[in-house]
Amino acid sequence: MEKKKLKQTIESLKEKQGFHTELISLYIPPEKSISDVNNYLKAEMSQTQNIKSKSTRKNVLESISSITGQLAKL
Repeated sequence: MEKKKLKQTIESLKEKQGFHTELISLYIPPEKSISDVNNYLKAEMSQTQNIKSKSTRKNVLESISSITGQLAKL
């Protein structure tokens, strides 16, 4: 059952598209805790303030916020 769900998730991810730095892939090693990942993402959010393009900055912030929201559900 878990393998089937994982395959479905991977297939749905193949359909996703993004533009250059706006698409975020996040790999979480098994030994990392969710809180460590959330702290990392918070640091990345502060770094997005250095992005010059307003639209790219906005899209990256929205992507990171979406990821943190998904992690909160775990």
